[in-house]
Amino acid sequence: MKRTLTGIMIGILVIAGSTGIAGARDNDKKSHYSPKSHYTQKNHQDENSSKVSLAEMQAQILALQAQLDELQRTPGPKGADGAKGSKGDKGDKGDSCTVISDSGYVTISCEDGTSAEIVLIPPTTGETPETGGPGFLSCVDNWCLQEGTIGQYTSCESASDDGFTCNNPEIRYGSVEGGIPAQHSGNDYNQWCQQLGFAASTEVTYGPRSLAEPFGQLWGCNRYDETIWHWCDFQDGIWYNQSLDYHSAGSGNQITSLTCSN
Repeated sequence: MKRTLTGIMIGILVIAGSTGIAGARDNDKKSHYSPKSHYTQKNHQDENSSKVSLAEMQAQILALQAQLDELQRTPGPKGADGAKGSKGDKGDKGDSCTVISDSGYVTISCEDGTSAEIVLIPPTTGETPETGGPGFLSCVDNWCLQEGTIGQYTSCESASDDGFTCNNPEIRYGSVEGGIPAQHSGNDYNQWCQQLGFAASTEVTYGPRSLAEPFGQLWGCNRYDETIWHWCDFQDGIWYNQSLDYHSAGSGNQITSLTCSN
């Protein structure tokens, strides 16, 4: 832009100089004319020359001024991008943890004192149930909550049929274990399966099982401790956080397996 502005200023000076030179040439012509004719012709020529030169000069100055204004409005070239910032500090390394696997249990112990234990129960045969979970496999030697109850659970001595069958089920109510379900008209096997995450019951088998204390026989009902269907004490119906009362083996019609479906 500096070179362009210099060119504009030189242009203005050239215009002004041309006007002066033209005036000097007019003065040189005085020796070729008589005083009267020179006076008349000179005055006429100077008047016209002065008018034309001034108009031309004004037009050129305006044009140069317009170019100058345009150059002043035109933004300069974009500057170079700044340097990239420095990389942040690396975070502190987390506490290390140790994983120990033993007999179906995984224990995770970390340097900060935290720990966790995970129970692994792999399927016995074939694939897991269609729900994608282990079904009754998760209830083997473990308590599975019967959803909707105030705290009744089912446990299986073993599981078969890819987790769809619970063998020799045992019931816990609150903190009391040892409930053995038996055949009874009040039993709702579909409800029992649904409480355990299945859709319905497909088969139930019966046979003799020990009812010696602390075990006790149960039947299905929807009263006493709660109104939702659950397993009740075969003697007086009540056993939430209480001992079981019925211990007679009877005809050996205790439930030995429950099979559910999805």
